Amino acid sequence: MRAPRISTRLLMLTVAASALIFGGIRSCHYLYYMDLIYTQNQFEQVKGITDVHIYGSDDVTYEVYYATFSLVGRPDAVIGIQGPAGGLVGNPEHLWISNLGPVGFYEYSYGFQNMFDTSGNPTRCMGSCDWIDIGPSGDYAALLPVKIRDLNDVVSHYDELVRFFSGWANENRWKELPTHSDMRRMYYVSPTGTRPTSPPPNFP
Repeated sequence: MRAPRISTRLLMLTVAASALIFGGIRSCHYLYYMDLIYTQNQFEQVKGITDVHIYGSDDVTYEVYYATFSLVGRPDAVIGIQGPAGGLVGNPEHLWISNLGPVGFYEYSYGFQNMFDTSGNPTRCMGSCDWIDIGPSGDYAALLPVKIRDLNDVVSHYDELVRFFSGWANENRWKELPTHSDMRRMYYVSPTGTRPTSPPPNFP
């Protein structure tokens, strides 16, 4: 019994359909992991770092929310970055840093923060976070001894920044961040991995 013949036209259509399906799968994969791919590419441009770990979670797409890395030859010099896909890629004017080697950051705030009462009116509330924005347009940029444009600057000035932040406030001596709004913001530096046990005294 002779095997059925496959026409050249049918073969070409089969190949074209397979290519479209494969290309569609690859496109969907890229779109889903776009945050992760962009963040990985960004870290590849930073000199003098190693042991990069990128953390995220599944949503409509894969959302990157945190990353850590250390300096080459200095495994104790670990730097934590909050929201790297937003700060490093989405908006290079911001760089949210969670910890810098031995020092970690914490902030309390009180004011209008996109919260509303049951009638739909804006209402003041308290918030907290364990990072600060040291990017070019960050709230803490003006307090720094050097201008931080990107992670390369953080790596280049690592020791200077650690010395500077080590002289900042700690949990027993909160400082208030100057702002141009009615929102109050208090911050301090503590050993990496520790968290405050209570809000700042007399706050808000």
